[in-house]
Amino acid sequence: MSVPPAFVGRWHGTVKTRSGLSNGTMTATIKEGRTGERVADVRYDVGFQSIQVHCFARAELTAASPQRLTVLERPDPTKPANPLCTGNSSMATFTLDGSGGLRFASEDEEGGLPTSRLSRVRGD
Repeated sequence: MSVPPAFVGRWHGTVKTRSGLSNGTMTATIKEGRTGERVADVRYDVGFQSIQVHCFARAELTAASPQRLTVLERPDPTKPANPLCTGNSSMATFTLDGSGGLRFASEDEEGGLPTSRLSRVRGD
């Protein structure tokens, strides 16, 4: 299994928790790859009052179909860790939404089961 071309590129959107509250933004850069390979780098930007927190993750492909990628998202060991990030490894999906965007959903319970509707970043 490999990443279908429709997913490749840079994507950005607002993150919401299971309660529907906004939890910053995320940018996912998805690249070609096969099962077991790193296929995405994700940056979460979360603001707490005057504090800006950046959380970084890498995603390994576990399954792919023409409409959905399933990945195992882990903290990026090459980026600085932040104690305000969950630091969890979690399963997540990127699903084509039929309107040119992606739907993201994570099983990170501690992170509030984050979801996002992602739009392709221009130029990608």
